[in-house]
Amino acid sequence: MDFTSYTPGDTAKVAIGATTTPSAAVGSGGAKITVRLFATVGACIEFGDEPVATADSFELAAGIPEYVDMLAGQKIAAIRGTGVSTSGVLKITNCSKRAS
Repeated sequence: MDFTSYTPGDTAKVAIGATTTPSAAVGSGGAKITVRLFATVGACIEFGDEPVATADSFELAAGIPEYVDMLAGQKIAAIRGTGVSTSGVLKITNCSKRAS
């Protein structure tokens, strides 16, 4: 069985509320990077240079970390998920792959 382990790097926090909030740029240089996403409430997220999260964006469940690839230098925007009435925090950790 193959496992990939990650070395955690810098972590940024983004407010998850009723309106879309973008992060600062994650990493730099445009190379593909892996990030760990952890939301304290259900959220919808969007990636890009100037992302705007909507109810139709990628859904992220509360309390369950997700590892996704993105381009370094892009931002991640978050908004509360459908039916979520409380605000929360999206934690974005830049991870670098290392051999398993």
